[in-house]
Amino acid sequence: MDKVSILKSSRFCTKHIKKRPNGELTASQVSVGSLFDHRYHSVKSLKELSELLKFVQNDAHSFVVRGELIDEANNSQIRRRVRPRDGEEPTFKAAARRWCCIDVDEIDLPEHLADFKINREAIVAYTSSQLPEQFHNVQCWYQFSSNMGIKQGKVRLHLWYWLSRPCTDEEMKGWLQESPVDLALFNPVQPHFTANPIFVDGAIDPFPDRSGMYEPSDIMEVAVPELIPSVVVKKV
Repeated sequence: MDKVSILKSSRFCTKHIKKRPNGELTASQVSVGSLFDHRYHSVKSLKELSELLKFVQNDAHSFVVRGELIDEANNSQIRRRVRPRDGEEPTFKAAARRWCCIDVDEIDLPEHLADFKINREAIVAYTSSQLPEQFHNVQCWYQFSSNMGIKQGKVRLHLWYWLSRPCTDEEMKGWLQESPVDLALFNPVQPHFTANPIFVDGAIDPFPDRSGMYEPSDIMEVAVPELIPSVVVKKV
């Protein structure tokens, strides 16, 4: 059993996609605001996690974070804070989770997969093959991010997995530090954007049905290795 923290804002927590006069699509920036309502959802398997994500993707004002609310009685109009600031106490603390979201947006999209409307699961398979071997051939919930199909040439994809045991943020960073993923997601209050993009002013989504279950085998849990390397700070 695990928890998923969902924060809800008065602002839109997804991108708006517009069409320029020349026909190109352009995506807005996202500003989630500073005050949020919080709610927990309990999940005990990849299936339950995927059902939750399928529901949340239709809520343009919500997103997920990994952290745990410190004061569960105070769950309305709270800030995303893990350290004291301006005389206010932190609202979230780090938590080990059985689930993880892997954010990929820097993998080149192979030419043979360029027709992503046809090769959607092939893109997921290719992306998962770039992760540590424990993730290979394991079921996951996938969701192509707002920029997929808007910005060309890159895989822009979120992969949600269920782990064999809870992992901390630092463990996930150490495990994935050599992989082409965004490690910033492993932070107690970093937004995991879950809502589908909103297409306005005549723009049409070139990539409908952005999410689904990837089921290359019967394996539904990622086997966490016994030894996870420490995070190495790379010199610039």
